[in-house]
Amino acid sequence: VRRALERFLRVKVFEQNLQDQLAASPVAQEHLGEIQSVKMDFMKGVNRTEERGGQQTMVFHVVGSKGTADVEGDQPPFGGQAVMNPRLLLPGGQEIPLN
Repeated sequence: VRRALERFLRVKVFEQNLQDQLAASPVAQEHLGEIQSVKMDFMKGVNRTEERGGQQTMVFHVVGSKGTADVEGDQPPFGGQAVMNPRLLLPGGQEIPLN
């Protein structure tokens, strides 16, 4: 139970940090507007990690006042709490770096 709680809290930290990062990003604001929710998709991250040859990848579903998109990024080194090299994946297939 303790491990599950620790994992849940870690995911929440990543979600909140990404939401703060998106709220400060002009690119995210342009496409998504005000960020309303960020939810990590663990299984999609596992699938993308496999597709990318083992590069640890995190995927989040983002809802904003103007629309929805996914954000994909690299998992940080152990202990890191922010997604590295985040990319906005728009529904039409466009991929936009957020750094």
